[in-house]
Amino acid sequence: MAARPRFLLVPTVPTASSRLVGGGQPAPAWRFVPGAALIDTTSVGWRLLGANNRELGRGVSTFPVAAAREHVRVLQGAADELVTVVSSGLTGKWVWTATLDSVAVATSARSYHRQRECLYSARHFVAAVAVAGVGAAHADEHIAHADDREAAR
Repeated sequence: MAARPRFLLVPTVPTASSRLVGGGQPAPAWRFVPGAALIDTTSVGWRLLGANNRELGRGVSTFPVAAAREHVRVLQGAADELVTVVSSGLTGKWVWTATLDSVAVATSARSYHRQRECLYSARHFVAAVAVAGVGAAHADEHIAHADDREAAR
């Protein structure tokens, strides 16, 4: 089976953020906690990784594990309704934000020197959302995607 994009649920802790997303709102910030186990009460964020394991984008909010899984399912079901906004800040670098029903749900994982690279990244992210599998930060906590379950039969 060929590699494909996947959502990765990662244990998080909040951090201060000076980064702005669409509409000039500050992005809720979180950082990955290496080695933390996922349990129902863990605060998790998600990252969308490409088939080559590069980060395509990340969620702007954190959730308990079950709510994060549901949030990802909602995003996948509404992938064609995601709206991306590309903007540049005081540094002159470009970032994108994806919104669903006018609420910021994802942001670029990094900034870009060129607007066209940022636009390409945003399009690639949206295309990957609908086809991505879902996994956890630890292999033993993998969450099977529907296509994975069918392939195993």
